[in-house]
Amino acid sequence: SLLAFAFLIYLANTPYFYKYIHWLIQFFPERHQAKADAILKNFIMGLSTLKRMSIISEIIVLSLICWGCVYFSIYFALHAYNLDVNWMMPLALLVILNIGLTIPMLPAYLGIYPFFTVMALSLFGIEKSVSLGFSLVLQFIDFVPVLILGMIFFLQENMSAVFIKKITKKN
Repeated sequence: SLLAFAFLIYLANTPYFYKYIHWLIQFFPERHQAKADAILKNFIMGLSTLKRMSIISEIIVLSLICWGCVYFSIYFALHAYNLDVNWMMPLALLVILNIGLTIPMLPAYLGIYPFFTVMALSLFGIEKSVSLGFSLVLQFIDFVPVLILGMIFFLQENMSAVFIKKITKKN
């Protein structure tokens, strides 16, 4: 996926990329062409900021730090549950959960998170009842801090539900 991303950045920074994509947009229904064109322009503009290798390397380092933090939070949560943990268990759980969470779901990953956690831990011979309990704890650890930080920043930026509704109605 990193190679595909690198290739996409390369393409987006070539002068003919937009022309080829714009040619493809002509096959869209007429009512969607303007919207698709605007989305494409914004997408290419966003990718064009990634021209410098220093920015790309920063993104890679920060992504690895984020994934490392998630890995170790799973690792320590498994230890807190007194499970026999090797280095592969949190990694497998992380990969399987992230693949599973790409499925459209209810808010806060309700139902999907426990399902994929139980499935991943069953690969290591962990009982379903223990896995289910662990999934609820892990989901709490994963979701609540993000929710709290989101609420803090939401309030700090003087946002309101009315303001968000006004913005969404404009678009």
